[in-house]
Amino acid sequence: MAGLVCREFDEFADALRGVDGRHLLTACATHAWKLQVVDLGNTSLMWGQDGAANLFHASCQPGIHSLFLPLMAGRGVMVNGSLMGEDCAAWLAPGAEFHMRARSAQQWLAVMMDADDVLARIARQGGALPARTRVGRASPDAIARLVGVSFRIIAMDRHPSGITQAAEVRDRLLDACIEVGRSLETGTDEPRGRPMLPREAIIGRAVELIDAQLDQIIRLSDLCEATGVSVRTLNSAFHDHLEMSPHQYIMVRRMHGIHAAIRNASPDDTVSDICGRFGIWDFGRFARAYRSRFGVAPSRMLARSQRGAVASNA
Repeated sequence: MAGLVCREFDEFADALRGVDGRHLLTACATHAWKLQVVDLGNTSLMWGQDGAANLFHASCQPGIHSLFLPLMAGRGVMVNGSLMGEDCAAWLAPGAEFHMRARSAQQWLAVMMDADDVLARIARQGGALPARTRVGRASPDAIARLVGVSFRIIAMDRHPSGITQAAEVRDRLLDACIEVGRSLETGTDEPRGRPMLPREAIIGRAVELIDAQLDQIIRLSDLCEATGVSVRTLNSAFHDHLEMSPHQYIMVRRMHGIHAAIRNASPDDTVSDICGRFGIWDFGRFARAYRSRFGVAPSRMLARSQRGAVASNA
C-alpha cells in the first residue's frame, strides 16, 4: 500500500499488520501518524511514525514472527521493560504477548514473517534463532544491512512501476531479518526481583482484568488477587514496563474505552450517557482531559461519528 498520512491515530492503529493489539495514547499527538506497508506475499514490511507518546499491548498473530527495530535510538522505546538503545532490536515470537512503551513520537521498522518460511530458511542455512521473544543488542552491521534492504524495498514500492521480482526481494529481506535475529544478545528483559510470574505475565493478567471491568471500580487488591502478587510487585511491574502506576494505567485505558464508545456511538447516544456507563460524572474535567489526549472535544468527535454512521447506512 502507499504511504499513509493519518490525521488521527485511529486510522494508523487500524492499518497495522501481523499483530493483534491496542494502542493507548499517553500524550496529545505532536506529529503526523504515518505508515507504509509493503506486502510481499507471506512477508510484510512496515515503516511507521508514531505521532505521540503511547503504549502498545499486543501479540504477534499465530504463525507470524516479527522483528521490530526503532529508528530513533535514545528517544525512549521500551519493549517488555527493556529500554532499546542504539543497535537494539526485538524478535517477537508467534502468539507471544508484548508490551511496548514509546516515550515520544518515534520512527520504526517492523517485518512480519511467516513462521514456516523462517523455519525452512533456517533448516537450509543452519544455525538457530531465539526460541522466544528476545529484546537486546544486535550486530550493528546486521542492523545496517536490514535498514538498507528495507528502505530500498520501500523506495521500490513508492516507484510508479512498483516492485518486480517480489520473491527475490522477499528473500533478501528475510535473510537480513534472520541475520539480526541470530545476532541478538540477551537484553535486560530478565525480570528484576523475584515475582511469582514474569513481569510481562503480571501486566498481561492485570490488563485483562482492567479490560473486563472498565465500567466498574477496580481496586489494587483486585489486581493483586488476579495476578497473585503483592501491591509492591504489581506497582513495580507497571513502572518497569509501562512507566506508570496501575491507577494511571486504568485512567488511560478508561479514557480510550470512552473514545472507542464515542467512535461507535448510536444516533441517540450523548457524551454524558457514554461517560455514565464508565462511571465518569465530572463532564467538564473529562472533556478537558479528552481534548488534551485526542486533540478534539468529545462532543465534536461524537457528532463526527454519528454523521459517519448515518452516511454509511444511507
